[in-house]
Parts: sequence; C-alpha cells; structure tokens
Amino acid sequence: MVRPNPITAINKFPNRCICIKPCASKPAISTVPYPKPLETKSPTRDRFTNGLPRYLALSSTVRDVLMELNGQWPNDWIVSNPSDIPNQLPTLDDGTDDVVAWRGVNNVLTGFSVKEVWRSIDGNHVITPWVKFVWFKHHVPKHAFCMWTACHKRLPTQDRLSLWKENPPDFLCPLCNQIPDSHDHLFFTCSFSRDGEERGGFMGYPDVWSTIMEYLQDNRGPKMLIQRLALSATVYYIWRERNCRLFRGAKQNSLHVFKMIRSSVMDTMAWRTVTSKSV
Repeated sequence: MVRPNPITAINKFPNRCICIKPCASKPAISTVPYPKPLETKSPTRDRFTNGLPRYLALSSTVRDVLMELNGQWPNDWIVSNPSDIPNQLPTLDDGTDDVVAWRGVNNVLTGFSVKEVWRSIDGNHVITPWVKFVWFKHHVPKHAFCMWTACHKRLPTQDRLSLWKENPPDFLCPLCNQIPDSHDHLFFTCSFSRDGEERGGFMGYPDVWSTIMEYLQDNRGPKMLIQRLALSATVYYIWRERNCRLFRGAKQNSLHVFKMIRSSVMDTMAWRTVTSKSV
C-alpha cells in the first residue's frame, strides 16, 4: 500500500496481521493508500476493527480481512475515518515483493531516501552559489558553520546588536577599538584582521566581506582546497578572537592568531586523505 506523505510505502502485506508491524514473507503491491499511523489516544480495536466479523481477531492477516470484506469497506470505518480510508480495496498480488517508497514533491512516488524526505518536509529551496565554498569535502565543521553563518550575515556583530536596543551603548570593535564591528569590518577592513592577513600571506581575497561574497556568488571563489580551508579558518579564528576579547578579556596579537590559522590549515591538509586534483 501507499501511505500518504510524510510516511509512504508501496505495500500490501497480504500475510500481515491487522495492527501489527509488517512481517510478511511474500507481500504484494498496491497503490491504495494505507491508513495513517494510529493515534495513541484511540484504541486500535475500536478504530480499525469495528464492522469486521466477530470471528476475525487482531491476529488475522490482511488477506483474511479482504476476503471477508467482499470488495467493500465497512460503513463504520468510512464514517469514523473518512480521511484514512481509500476509495477501493487493494488487490492482492502474491507474485510481487513488497517495496518501500516515498510520496514526495508533487505527489510523485520515488525511492525512499533522506534527500527525498528532506525535500518533502523542508521544501526544495534554491541552492546558493557559495554553498560549495562552505560545505566542501574535508571541511572543518566548526569553521564551516561559522563561515556559513557569516555568509548569511547572521553573526551577532555589534552593528546588528545595536538595532535591538532603543539606546544602544557606544560599541567599539574589540580588535581595533576604533568603530563598531560588523561583517565588513571584521572581514577584513579591521586593522587587526588586515595586519594578520598580510602576515599570513596565503589569502589573496578582497578586503571587504560584501565583495568576497560577490566573488563567491559569481563562482569566482577559491578553487583549491587549501584556499577554502584558509578562508573558513580565517573567519572562524577572527570571530573567536573577537569573542575572547569581548567576553573573557583574553587577548592575542594578530601574528599569533594567524599562526593558529596557518597551523590549523596545514594540520587539516596533513592528516586528511585528500584525493582532489585541485589540492
């Protein structure tokens, strides 16, 4: 049978017991919707066995029930569960094995996969051009998450926090103490970030975050793995240093921060098995 989205299956289980998990040895196929999952508040017997001959027990198989129904659903079932009952009884097919499927987008049956489930639940969203520069093979998860948040401009920078208050305090960037920090300021117009970037010697990107995002949107982002690792690691460590200064009072100079960035990138390149030709 086919259970409607969000859980679907092409099954008919002629040997399946009523209201018991499927265990058929030779199930069959039908495109008739199977009833929705049982509600815990409703007793199974009351909901799905009213109208059946009394000599049919819960251990009766689907085949037993179909043979007794004689081509028609019980009226009690139709009245009490109109949305759960298909228009017609399924047809047994002993020569076909059971197949699990998913009724997804546009009510189309497909093979069951996590991808199809996600598309059905969350929708088929447009993939941003910069996704491959964030979630690439061999990415560092914490770096990628920080990079992803920055690409959406969702890091809680001071310019965003000031919008939440009627009378915001006089924010200053913890790295340079000159102006309130923002995505464009931190990445990489801030004197701290720019100084460290120049000492790092491996970035080669524009100094303004919005311009970097334009590069990524136009598919002009880093092609080599080491460059992608360097960009996401730089965003992560600058953001971490900003937070350490702001909330812990701990400071490190730009040279030390970018030494950590370089070390992180090189360690990742060294211990991961990289098969890409672009390395």
